[in-house]
Amino acid sequence: MLPISHQQSYTELMTALESLKNAIAQSNREPQVIEDCHRKVQQVYQDRIVTLTVESVDDAIASRWQSLQTEINRSLRLLKTDIIFLKASRQNQTTQQRVQACLTRLDQLMKYCQELHKL
Repeated sequence: MLPISHQQSYTELMTALESLKNAIAQSNREPQVIEDCHRKVQQVYQDRIVTLTVESVDDAIASRWQSLQTEINRSLRLLKTDIIFLKASRQNQTTQQRVQACLTRLDQLMKYCQELHKL
């Protein structure tokens, strides 16, 4: 089982991800709100997740924990690119595709957080 401090960090990340998802899913997407929510996700990740160490994780789950950490890092970088593409889209069809890509990526990130809570 993960230490309580780790669980709290992933809960905080999940909350930030949900806020970003809500901002992107709104029909009147405000670019500044999306940017602020994305910045909050990045801040939580840098301040709370990156600082977590494997030493405090049980050896039986350390490998899985590191794999999920790597996937979260990769997905957050891809999400940043998805958001850049969303902000640059001009046509409605393209915007909808970009929104769907962002929402799918956010769902995946939240699943990673949920898996970490189960460890």
